[in-house]
Amino acid sequence: MKGFSQIGRLGETSVRVHWSTLALPFLVAAYAYYNGTSVRGIIWMVVFLLAVVACVFLHEVGHVLA
Repeated sequence: MKGFSQIGRLGETSVRVHWSTLALPFLVAAYAYYNGTSVRGIIWMVVFLLAVVACVFLHEVGHVLA
């Protein structure tokens, strides 16, 4: 698949990540910075975004284990 990089394996299933998933925190931080958000606000935005990505990952792991 184009745009995906394998970052590991979970049993027989390869774990891949799309390049946009890695770019999204930087884009969110840049957008917030240029709109005058404080550093603390930017950090919280990026942490929240990473938490959402982690939840999606755990959801997909549930499919693999089911």
